[in-house]
Amino acid sequence: MRKPTNRTSYQEVTALYEKYGRADYQLQTVQDILNIHGYDITETTGYQDLTEENKRIFEAYVIRHLNNVGMNTRLTMWPKSVHYVRELTYTGPEEWDQEEQRNFRWEIGKEFIILKANGKTKKFRKYMDDGKTEKDIDRTTTKEFLRVDWKMHGRITLLKQKGAAIMAKKENQQTAQAERLKEILKGFGIRTPKDLDEALPKALDTLTIGIMTTAPIVDSA
Repeated sequence: MRKPTNRTSYQEVTALYEKYGRADYQLQTVQDILNIHGYDITETTGYQDLTEENKRIFEAYVIRHLNNVGMNTRLTMWPKSVHYVRELTYTGPEEWDQEEQRNFRWEIGKEFIILKANGKTKKFRKYMDDGKTEKDIDRTTTKEFLRVDWKMHGRITLLKQKGAAIMAKKENQQTAQAERLKEILKGFGIRTPKDLDEALPKALDTLTIGIMTTAPIVDSA
């Protein structure tokens, strides 16, 4: 399995940027990552299972994402795996939420299936809430995207992609975002600050980022 870079010295790495003509500290090619950070992203787990188009999308994304984070963060992160996946989101029947005073359809599970360039598929991961089984699924939502799992070492750092952290200008947009976040957290069984504190260490151990390539499709269960 490919190992991450051992080059974690700020002085060493910035000197390499300058040596290879990147005095602005901006990566431009896959070879730049190898020369400066010491790892070949074409050896990322799952890379060889991608179509040629998705390989180019992955390469461009990694370069852009690394350029969008600070150097100290860049030194300690690397793409652990990449897969083109079909994500199946399982929800139960609508339930009345007394606190919100409206019906919710709670997420009870999720499954990822790897779609390989040769047409073969492979089950990747599947999660079901405690006490829930396939019999509890009332609706399935399907979407396909390029899934990139990043591994980070050292301190936990919040990463923000360009354009992804722009605050809504209108109050109603902010309210809608907050409501969506509450729904997502409740779908993972996180309803209190204590629940969140217990879930964060596990969630941040591996950072997963999806590059959406198709719109979600709702299938009847």
